[in-house]
Amino acid sequence: MKEIKLFNIPISQIKGIGKKTEYCFQKIGINSVGSLLTFFPVSYENWMDVKKLDEHLGGNCVIKVEILEEYSSFESRNGKKFYKVKSIEVESNNIVELTFFNNSFTPASMKKGQKFLLMGDVKIGYSGNYEMVCPKVRNASQYISKFEPIYQAKDLPDSKIRRLVSEAMKFLPEKLNDTIPERFLEKYGLPSLDFTIRNIHFPSSKQDLEKSRKRIKFEELLSWILSVKKIKNTYDSKFVIQSFFDEFEKKLNFKLTRSQMTSLKTCEQDMSSGKTMIRLLQGDVGSGKTIVAMALAYNVIKSGFQVAIMVPTEVLAIQHYESFSKILGSKFVCMLTGSTNKRDSNFIREKLSMGMPLIVIGTHSLTSDSWEFKNLAFVVTDEQHRFGVNQRLKLTLKGENPHSLVMSATPIPRSLAMILYGDMDLCVINEMPKGRKKVKTIVIESSKRKSAFNLIKKQILKGNQAYIVCPKVRDDDENSTEVDVERYKDKIMKNYFSDFRVDILHGQMRPYEKEQTIQNFASGNIDILVSTTVIEVGIDVPNATVILIENAEKFGLASLHQMRGRVGRGSQESYCILICDKKSESSAGRLETMEKSNDGFFLAQKDLDIRGPGDFFGIQQHGKLSEGLVESLKNPALISQSLEFADFISETGFKFRPIKSFKSNN
Repeated sequence: MKEIKLFNIPISQIKGIGKKTEYCFQKIGINSVGSLLTFFPVSYENWMDVKKLDEHLGGNCVIKVEILEEYSSFESRNGKKFYKVKSIEVESNNIVELTFFNNSFTPASMKKGQKFLLMGDVKIGYSGNYEMVCPKVRNASQYISKFEPIYQAKDLPDSKIRRLVSEAMKFLPEKLNDTIPERFLEKYGLPSLDFTIRNIHFPSSKQDLEKSRKRIKFEELLSWILSVKKIKNTYDSKFVIQSFFDEFEKKLNFKLTRSQMTSLKTCEQDMSSGKTMIRLLQGDVGSGKTIVAMALAYNVIKSGFQVAIMVPTEVLAIQHYESFSKILGSKFVCMLTGSTNKRDSNFIREKLSMGMPLIVIGTHSLTSDSWEFKNLAFVVTDEQHRFGVNQRLKLTLKGENPHSLVMSATPIPRSLAMILYGDMDLCVINEMPKGRKKVKTIVIESSKRKSAFNLIKKQILKGNQAYIVCPKVRDDDENSTEVDVERYKDKIMKNYFSDFRVDILHGQMRPYEKEQTIQNFASGNIDILVSTTVIEVGIDVPNATVILIENAEKFGLASLHQMRGRVGRGSQESYCILICDKKSESSAGRLETMEKSNDGFFLAQKDLDIRGPGDFFGIQQHGKLSEGLVESLKNPALISQSLEFADFISETGFKFRPIKSFKSNN
């Protein structure tokens, strides 16, 4: 049989493609018959689902009309022309007025007595009749597919692409070599390659469309898994790190939990093995991930090497610098952010260039080309979901295969972690330090805010402290319902807390102001800290027992749980008060879940279900996930099947070709 390479056949050989059309396709990366056949629709329009206006008003719909009066042209005040056509709905005799802007061709083609299908939003116009503005139009006498593909290619109308894809289908042979063995197609309920190619463009039924979509989602997910697996390589490491934990433990006034010790010992074994460690350390808010990273960093500097710890915010950098210095001593620790002065920068740069054992804690400034390490043996990325993959990689490349630890307080379901962090081994801290009590969470309306303030007063009078979180730094709109930090502080000091010490913290403050505020709060010199979400990570003040979050509906579950984690870090009863007036069905469900659970892993799964992985993680940190891949991450069965087939490929060396590069035999 002769092999046909559809990706080698120029697109110009398709009937109906001239130089101009060929150029338009080339601009979007379509150069061959194969690439056009794998240029899949982004959505579909169902023109057969015709509605009656008496039963449907508002939103997108399809109606059938007969033209009563041919078009008339008008001119707006700014000189732009628009066109009106009067029609009557066939099913119910309702008058429907049609308006078109910047388009004379469509209304001119609508002759009296002709019948058309219209797709668009329907509303009641000024005349009291139904009105559609710039609807899509199809002649009712023409055949229309129930599922009409929409491609959205710039400079190329969908109708033209549909016609050309239909022409490209003629190049398909009777048999296509499938890229997945038949036994796996049967096991996973996936259609053949031939069925998928034909039905993703022109499905004959909803069932056939869903089958084709499933095959494509499976392949997108599988391709992503395989690409992530390629990142994971076992490198020899010149940094063999000894354990100095017995020495480190003496510096602590508490014992590590069993879960912390298990994670620590696992990492120590990796780092002493002669191979490069690449690990993801997951743990709930307050579970003690930082102390594990600190113990490992201590091992590294005692072994004579350097450590880089990258955190997402300056506030967290300050907090880590303070805690590391307190336990390890300032001799071994320094801080580097975008606001570090030139003198301190030069001092740090000199130490690094000499290869001195040093722990450098900083923001993304650490990735700057101006910073060089001589003996970088260990890289820690804290709150990984705040960074891009490239930032983590750029920092790692400043050393020769340094050991790498990525920490995340946003718990990720294990199967999803294997997809997104497949290049790393996984450690989980699944218990809290002894003495911690669950934070009591309460959802109230703003009308009950005074009761919340009374609780805060009682806690402060007991010698405790409180956070109040606002979604904005400042808001110049007097009518806004969102609470802002600056006006809020002034208002509560005047009306409620005039006898207490209140201060503010937000990202727009100067670095030294933020550092001073954090130190004052940590040392007990501030009773109430009114802040934005900059406190979401890194602030560890055991004396804080209340956090009040305004406009709680603005935040996702993961973010609310992170902020709640700022309290309950001591042995005292602690409270999280969520104030919300605008409760949509989605926000009401989130807040109710917050009231019922303190389990970060459970909340993360709920947040994933509600918002989807794109919003949950922020797409940018995993590279550009396609919409199809993001959608696939909601399907546990598809994830499991993709992982299983990826393991089959790894174990057998099976040569998998994605659908985007299929070959065929004739």
